Amino acid sequence: MSRAEFEENSKTLLKRVVRPVDEVLLAANLTVESLNKVEMIGAGWRVPKVQEILLAHTKRPILDKTMNGDEAFCFGAALYAASLSTAFRLRKFGVHDITQFPVSIDFETGVADSPVEEEESKEDGKSDEPAPSSTDKKNIKLFKIGHKIPAKRLLSFKRDEDLTFTMKYDGELPAGTPNVIAQYNITGVPAAIARYPNASKPKISVSFRLTRSGLVDVDRAEAALEEMVEVEVCRYVKANASNATQNATNSSNTTEASTAETDKGTANETEKDSVKVEDTAEKKVEEVKVCSMKQEKRVHRVSLRIVAEAPVIKPFNASQIRAAKAVLEGYDERESKIRERASAFNALESYIYVTKEKLESNEDLIAVTTKEFRETFTEQLTKMNGWLEEDGWNADTATLKEKLSELTSVGDSAFWRSKEMIERPDIVKKAKEMTLQTDAALVNISKERSWLNKSHIEVVSNKTQALREWLENMTAAQDAHPAHEAPLFTKDDVVRRVMSVDEAMKALLRIRRPAPPPPPPYKKSDSKSKSKDKKNATTTPPPEDSGSADSEKPNAPADGEQSPPSENGDTGNSSTPKEELR
Repeated sequence: MSRAEFEENSKTLLKRVVRPVDEVLLAANLTVESLNKVEMIGAGWRVPKVQEILLAHTKRPILDKTMNGDEAFCFGAALYAASLSTAFRLRKFGVHDITQFPVSIDFETGVADSPVEEEESKEDGKSDEPAPSSTDKKNIKLFKIGHKIPAKRLLSFKRDEDLTFTMKYDGELPAGTPNVIAQYNITGVPAAIARYPNASKPKISVSFRLTRSGLVDVDRAEAALEEMVEVEVCRYVKANASNATQNATNSSNTTEASTAETDKGTANETEKDSVKVEDTAEKKVEEVKVCSMKQEKRVHRVSLRIVAEAPVIKPFNASQIRAAKAVLEGYDERESKIRERASAFNALESYIYVTKEKLESNEDLIAVTTKEFRETFTEQLTKMNGWLEEDGWNADTATLKEKLSELTSVGDSAFWRSKEMIERPDIVKKAKEMTLQTDAALVNISKERSWLNKSHIEVVSNKTQALREWLENMTAAQDAHPAHEAPLFTKDDVVRRVMSVDEAMKALLRIRRPAPPPPPPYKKSDSKSKSKDKKNATTTPPPEDSGSADSEKPNAPADGEQSPPSENGDTGNSSTPKEELR
């Protein structure tokens, strides 16, 4: 695709490049001429057409690229997140988050119930509220676009009824986003008035909070009621002036607040003078307590109840759930087909490039193919690559798989011969080593397992010898066989014959030693005769024959030696009858 074609196909997207610039300038109340620098971040600015559009719109000679556009916003977001966390300590830097959508409230009330006091957060001390009108429905702006967060706002109302208002977003919102945040009911005002019946009309204060997450909520609400009450004020005066003070008190029950303050100051001075101790005890003056009634203003603050009614999202019914599942299944099926086609396209493209490279440079593949095969197959791969670049982009999955099958039917046999040529000699070598190890094992088995006869050993030895001869003959024949033709034997053939010898060896090792012959049958008469002979032998002493003692006793000790003691403690050369039975 050429750059002109790319720009033509992206025309609708390129028209949206300048829209964020205009929105930012409008929100900041700036013009293009007041810009001193235009810094580029992100990846989209790398497109030359995007840079051209921005240069023309901002009327700048060049675009500034002093920062790493791909990493700047990532590092900034990570740094700001670390500053909000309590796990890190960072030096304070001037970064403030702002809200993207304005928030206001709507409430229905009379003229007398219009807000009388507004307090904003420290970041914004200006008030952009309209003057109270005689309409019943009013809108008050809480937080405008670009307001720093976090922030708070306090509104006060003069009213004697409960307050109900709706909090909502103003301006344009993303598609599908409801503009109503919640409806709030501030209740408890009539109960507060009933609690303090002599108080004036209450003032309701509602505090709004904009969190770091950009969410707006009602933080607290309270009613302030002012009431004038009579309180008793007492002071201390001198005894000689108490009569005059008492007369003045009785003559007028109501005293102005200024007079009371003056009297209080005089009393304080009198108290200070009375603290002074005279040089003589006779000058001490006794003080008395004088009380009077006074009007005083008191403010009663009552917390009000806040009830939020967010928009209720109705759950799906059965038909809606089935429809939603059908939509999701359709998405999954479409994505599965897209992935399957992409996989088939990539497999065909990869097979073409890898096979062409191996036909040119892989020595093992060259060894098992002819020159004519390589030229013909390379030409076929080249034609398939041309078709893939021209028509393959629009081909479906079945066509791509069919094209790949055409190539693999030709090339897989060559790759298989190459793989056999590499792996078969190693398998043959290991098989020959196994035959030698089997012969050595048979020699040891014939010595250690005497119950195995020659025929048992020959079963394994014959298989081993046959395998050895087969390997020698097939290896010699394969060496003389053309490499580009199918091999005379494969590594799988060798493995099968080796497994046959291994099974014969396992069968030989499973032959167990034969069981010993059973003992002769037990007879009761033989047991009685043996016990009788044993009894006679223990009671009758053996005959003595001095003349033939030396000849009948082959184990007699030599001269000067003493025969071992018998069980009775005597020494002699003859064994006892008990020892003979043993």
